[in-house]
Amino acid sequence: MNEKMNETKKISFDYFVESYQACADENIKAEYLKDNLKIVTTYIPFNAKKACSESILQSSCVTTPSENQMDIKIDSCTKYISYIFTLIMVYTNLNISDIDISDGYDKLLTTGLSGIIMNKIPPKDKEEFDMVLQMVTEDFIANHCSTFSCIRTIMNQLLNSINAIEKTTKTKS
Repeated sequence: MNEKMNETKKISFDYFVESYQACADENIKAEYLKDNLKIVTTYIPFNAKKACSESILQSSCVTTPSENQMDIKIDSCTKYISYIFTLIMVYTNLNISDIDISDGYDKLLTTGLSGIIMNKIPPKDKEEFDMVLQMVTEDFIANHCSTFSCIRTIMNQLLNSINAIEKTTKTKS
């Protein structure tokens, strides 16, 4: 990330939204945004995009162990909200660490800040971020939820059972 990030002070998301809402008219709101909403970087390195994408996906996966297997479900709503707040966190000076993301998302929409903030994020880099998130999601599905993955899991369980039976029969002989 570039050096500009180090010199820009982070401000609380809630404080930012509340202060924006307190502005009396559109001119004051525009001035408030100009003075307080900063893009801290115009480029996120590829490996950082990949790590953020993996974190987004991890936060939106629900895994429930059941008999002899693990059920994995992706919560697309949580994935989307996590994506929005990840973009805000990495590209802007807003500190989102202490918020409830569902409530925060509602605040973004009801104040109109969602579109304003998203439009400030560099489009080409956001496009690449979107592509990386899509690739990470596709890889996860292929590696954990595809037919091949299910067959591989069943085959591994079968081989483990055969090996256990083989060990048991050898010790009894």
